[in-house]
Amino acid sequence: MRKCFIILFLLLVVCFAANAQNDTIMVDSTLNDADLQINTDTTNIGQPSVFAQSWRRPCTDVSVHKFRATGLIAPVLLFSAGATIAFTPKLNTSIDLEFRNLMQRNGHKHIFFEDYVVCLPAVATYGLNLCGLKGKHGYRDLTTLTAASYIIAYGIALPMKYGIDRMRPNGDHFSFPSGHTIAAFTGAEILRREFKDYPVVGVVGYVVAAGVGFMRIYNNKHWVSDVLAGAGIGILSTSITYWLASYVNSNKATRKKRKAQRTDI
Repeated sequence: MRKCFIILFLLLVVCFAANAQNDTIMVDSTLNDADLQINTDTTNIGQPSVFAQSWRRPCTDVSVHKFRATGLIAPVLLFSAGATIAFTPKLNTSIDLEFRNLMQRNGHKHIFFEDYVVCLPAVATYGLNLCGLKGKHGYRDLTTLTAASYIIAYGIALPMKYGIDRMRPNGDHFSFPSGHTIAAFTGAEILRREFKDYPVVGVVGYVVAAGVGFMRIYNNKHWVSDVLAGAGIGILSTSITYWLASYVNSNKATRKKRKAQRTDI
């Protein structure tokens, strides 16, 4: 969990630092060649760098922001199922306890590899962009969306964790919902939306996220209901972020249009 917060902090620092400065140095087009004294070998002066172009690249497909009611089905069902199982005594006994006993029946060595891959889907979004497989957003917007998704996710989850204070299967506290699962599914949904033209990428991201959730149960850290609820929160938080981004961008465009109209008048 600490690794997730460190990554989130770094994303926010990068985002704010980049927005605080101009990425390009533009040459005044009113100056003539005699004033600039530029030879034919320096025609690229004033052009943004490759990184600047990638950083400021606008969204290439606004459909990733479009609100669809069907997008609520999976996260709502997952969270509802987790909450219902967790706080219904009969279901808690028949599902949470039974599944936990099944996983721990023969004893096994706990392998906490999920601590190292929990943020892999989110990191993969940047990695694929660096490798040339371009997502829907440039690095600036992607960083903003990623940071906002995690902030919303943990803004929902942390009050629940500390307010409910459910006992973990290993005796520790703050079980519901699973923070690792939230982080993994938040990243997986970002990965799916950014690379919607490559369905296999989204599938792999969700396989990793599901593996993280399974390992939390396998390692006796969480109940099944914790993982289900965490998956729902992760997916829903990312969806909310993308929908809000669409609303913000629409308002910005409207303000610019009105400003241009007033200037013309």
